[in-house]
Amino acid sequence: MTKSDERRLLRSLSLVVGLIGLLCVTQIASATFHTRSSTRTADVNSMSIPLVIDCQGDACDQVVLTWDDTKQDYKVQNNSSNRWVRVNAANLAATASICVAPAKAEYLSLTSIVDTYHAKYDTTCANPE
Repeated sequence: MTKSDERRLLRSLSLVVGLIGLLCVTQIASATFHTRSSTRTADVNSMSIPLVIDCQGDACDQVVLTWDDTKQDYKVQNNSSNRWVRVNAANLAATASICVAPAKAEYLSLTSIVDTYHAKYDTTCANPE
């Protein structure tokens, strides 16, 4: 893959991520408007949107990544009952890494993810120095 192909792919991915973000904001605004104008008191901001983002690493089958509208961050759920997981992800402006205890959830401080995220079992997470 040439450099221009890589740049073209990154631009395309950025556009897709931006469009998905815009769609999410539009859906939330629409749902919030309809909730406020009706007599129901449903809390649309507590919804989690399941994501389809490629994962690489040996812990992918134990990690669930969702978007949390309330916190405006990605929530990482570790479904392993006895192993710590380290999740790394990046977008065009930043990278983030987080350790998640067994059967726990943590928030990854990114508002978008470009390309794949990485989830691997990491024994050093249990004993930070």
